[in-house]
Amino acid sequence: MAMSIISNTLSLSAQRSLNSSQSSLSISLQRLSSGLRVNSAKDDAAGLAISDRMTSQIRGMNQAGRNVNDGVSLLQVAEGGLSEVTSLLQRGRELAVQAANATNSATDKDALQSEVNQLFAEIDRIGSDTAFNGIKIFSGGNEKATYADIDGAVNNFSDKDSVISNLQRSWLEQSEKVITEYFGIQANDTDLKIILEDSIDGNATAYVAATFSGGQLGELTLNIDMEELSAIGLEWPSTLDQLIAHEMTHAVMDATTNVLSFEKWFMEGTAELIPGGDDRLNFVKNTTSDAALVANIDNLRSTTEWDVTNLNYATAYTATRYMHDVIGGEGVKEALQYLAADKTRTMDDYFSQANVDVEGRAIESTDDFISAFKGIDHATDPDKDYSGITNNGEAFLGNMDLDNNDTGAIGGADADGGSRITTNEGTIPDIDSITLDPLVGFNEEWPDFVENRRVLLENSGDFQLHVGADANMTIDLNLKVLSVGDLGLSDVDISEDPTLALTRFDVALNAIDTSRGEYGAVMNRLDSVSNYLQVSTENISAARGRIQDTDFASETANMTKNQILQQAGTAMLAQANQIPQAVLSLLG
Repeated sequence: MAMSIISNTLSLSAQRSLNSSQSSLSISLQRLSSGLRVNSAKDDAAGLAISDRMTSQIRGMNQAGRNVNDGVSLLQVAEGGLSEVTSLLQRGRELAVQAANATNSATDKDALQSEVNQLFAEIDRIGSDTAFNGIKIFSGGNEKATYADIDGAVNNFSDKDSVISNLQRSWLEQSEKVITEYFGIQANDTDLKIILEDSIDGNATAYVAATFSGGQLGELTLNIDMEELSAIGLEWPSTLDQLIAHEMTHAVMDATTNVLSFEKWFMEGTAELIPGGDDRLNFVKNTTSDAALVANIDNLRSTTEWDVTNLNYATAYTATRYMHDVIGGEGVKEALQYLAADKTRTMDDYFSQANVDVEGRAIESTDDFISAFKGIDHATDPDKDYSGITNNGEAFLGNMDLDNNDTGAIGGADADGGSRITTNEGTIPDIDSITLDPLVGFNEEWPDFVENRRVLLENSGDFQLHVGADANMTIDLNLKVLSVGDLGLSDVDISEDPTLALTRFDVALNAIDTSRGEYGAVMNRLDSVSNYLQVSTENISAARGRIQDTDFASETANMTKNQILQQAGTAMLAQANQIPQAVLSLLG
């Protein structure tokens, strides 16, 4: 190797090694003093990015944990308010039970209602004043109850509830009693499904539908048009009980007789005979001649077709009243009892054995009866000439008194010279005896909301807890509005109707219990969320530590190594710097 002064490569090499060891020592000292392996992007660019994202997760989850705790506090305030409302409702229900007792006078019941009013005022106050951090948690709502059953919200609930109440308190029970007394027939363990329809196509306000298989009764339903009934008015007592009596006559006949063989005039006329049809008949007579009304019977001889018109009802009613008259004795009751004794029997079977005649002319079939009603020659039997009788349908119509207040119902003065009250108001007695099982011969199947009704409380606002480190990691709190109106209690008066009040209190308590249950479930969920956040924070912190934290054992070893290398490098640099001195010996 050539000797030179200008280029001391050994010194340069020693300097490079010394700088390298000094840089490594500096890094080790920084890591050991800061405790971090990654102090800047140059230490580990990817590691720095990953650890920063983990830091965001950790800090976000720590805050989310605090959010969860605040949410639990909010729910505890809400549940505490509902707990007190539960106590108030239980007291109200207790007062309703007391008011239902016959030993209480009207004054006593008014005093009980006064306490109920104070309970309701406190419920409203809790609903309007309960707050968390200045936020009203039960506010909002329209103070009107929304009811539901297993199928969801019940449309037009108030009117439907009134109809059910009237059916249970009087309409069904009294209709069946009148049918049993004046027709002598009664169903036996027959299922009857009651359906309240929002609207029924056609003119029927209510109808009974029956299905048959092999002559055996299948499903039997009483269908009621709520739109039309609501327009008429649903207060009790009401002459709507006549409509129900008419339809219940169909139900009993479906259950007890061979209705598939009966002509429609007999089916509808018999049903009209229970409440009486004089008002409708009088209305029809204003625009239809007696002859045309009687002749209309030919349009009603089908066993299946029926057009809902006033003329058809008036003709069917007149023909049945005429039949009731010509049979004599117990009239239609006698016929129905014969038909119900054997469900294979027909109207022809009845007439063939009943020994019925009109002015000496025998009526031995349905055709004979129609000929007598019309006052004509029998179409196929020349020996049965009814054209000469004076007591035909037209004459019978002329003798009917339609101007008094008698409806013409069976058992009354007009139809039988009887003592039954047959005014519009009294034809079906108004006896308040509410029960879920008002019928003797039928097993009633009520709409689901009758026994399983519930109040759908509105949400009081958008309460959203942010329970995660990132966007959209939320849990919705469905806090409910709270008021007497929303609970369906605004019209409760235990002094007037304690039985209804008990039902309403039970429904309201169920709504509150449901809400409390939901709040409790969310609180339990939030406990799980809190535990999850703590575990996740712990695990992510450990993962970040493995990326970011200094390994002190390793870095101490590196520092010691670099210190030794620095000392050795310094010594070697000093030696390398002395090498050019050898040139002087050559110059001397």
